[in-house]
Amino acid sequence: MAAVPSSAGLAAASVTIEFCPGCRWQHRASWMAGELLTTFGSRLRAVVLRPAAKAGVFNLFVERPGSARQLLSSREQDGGFPELAAVKRKIKQLALPDVPLGHSENSKTFGSTPAAGILTVPNLRQGY
Repeated sequence: MAAVPSSAGLAAASVTIEFCPGCRWQHRASWMAGELLTTFGSRLRAVVLRPAAKAGVFNLFVERPGSARQLLSSREQDGGFPELAAVKRKIKQLALPDVPLGHSENSKTFGSTPAAGILTVPNLRQGY
């Protein structure tokens, strides 16, 4: 079988979603994986779901051929779960610049503050 050329960004990156199975975040991780595959399709080499050994973990990494794995998002460091649109924009920026994202690409909130693109859970005890 002939090798497929890697031009036009095909199979240029893989994404790993590391999640805490004890926190029951597998469903969130698999939903996010499905959304990334819907958006990027065969341009991604793989989307990997990896149960974390440490509790409370929800990390996303992107890896390009010849490059080290790079952290896209960390629930612990960012103070919440990432918004899907922000994750897609980061993947596009780092690995797949030629992929159109439609309305996700035009959001004004991405990168405007350190917490932009992060979903936080409101404190229900304070009446939010």
